[in-house]
Amino acid sequence: MVTDVFVERLQAHLAQLNLHAESGKRVTAYKVALEVGLDPTYVTNIFRGRKNGTPETLKRLSNSRLLKLSYERLRSWQALNALEPEVLRTCIEELDALE
Repeated sequence: MVTDVFVERLQAHLAQLNLHAESGKRVTAYKVALEVGLDPTYVTNIFRGRKNGTPETLKRLSNSRLLKLSYERLRSWQALNALEPEVLRTCIEELDALE
């Protein structure tokens, strides 16, 4: 199962998008899947953390005008699932050193 960071960030993003939306205008995994031509069950499973989307799937999701998320943002949330906090801090330090 996918760890929580990806799902938490995605759910928070959806909540923000839907904050003032009328019930029929809410952004859902189902609507996003249809928009980008993916299987709705598969996308729902990604949104709920039951599946880990492939880079190709995330590229397609990033093309959603409803979702309004970049490929880089989606991949960064996925990457956060795989990195321990100390490793992430070290990566940031290394990136800072490169600049």
